[in-house]
Amino acid sequence: MKKEDLSAAMSNINVKFIEEAENCDMNKTKIIKRPLSRLAVAAIIIGCFILSTAAYASVTLVDWEAIISFYDKDGNETQITVSDKAFFKELPDDIPVTEESGPSIPMSKAHAEEILGFSVIGSECSAESIEHYYSTMMNKNSNTVARVDLWCPRFISEGETKDINMLAEILSTEAEDGFIYPFIDGTDAAGGKVYLESYFIETLGVSAVMYTYDDAAYKLNATFVYDDIYYNFTANNYTLDEFKDILNTLK
Repeated sequence: MKKEDLSAAMSNINVKFIEEAENCDMNKTKIIKRPLSRLAVAAIIIGCFILSTAAYASVTLVDWEAIISFYDKDGNETQITVSDKAFFKELPDDIPVTEESGPSIPMSKAHAEEILGFSVIGSECSAESIEHYYSTMMNKNSNTVARVDLWCPRFISEGETKDINMLAEILSTEAEDGFIYPFIDGTDAAGGKVYLESYFIETLGVSAVMYTYDDAAYKLNATFVYDDIYYNFTANNYTLDEFKDILNTLK
């Protein structure tokens, strides 16, 4: 356990018991004929500490990395790192909440940023009026927002069959571990993924994992974390070089 996690766990020990121990007057206390041994007292303290630590650790995961797994024809796995550190965003308490499995809320990029309190990626090649579809996922135990998704179909469009879609997945600081694990294992669960390369996007200063599918070579993907938001861009009917040029318009 990390030092900061240990400190947080220790802070859960009730201060009341420490104060009572300091204020105890031994002259007014009856002698116990069979006092607990030092070993027993130590065991009780350790037990309380372990329970306290377990309670703290179950709240969320604070140290993890996001990867995408690729498998060859023999089933051998290669893991490519999307982010080598954990990522979360502080969300306002009063953001809109969508119903589970219910419809998303269409809104402009500006409106989404006003609700969230921070910027999301745009592009000079994207129309200003393009709609983003906003949806939320809730923690079951605390009924707080665990995750916000912004889906933008045809984020960039160059015709009926040539376009780029964007998905921004925003993990709340309130997210419980069940919402974090999908990012650890990769949010794209489709089989047949084919790794192409890790491409450095100069305008953003981050590396994107570039891949396609063995049964859909016309579809290219770029996945990366920027400003603690997990992004996936999907390009239909673009060459790899064309897609890279578009990625360098992101800001």
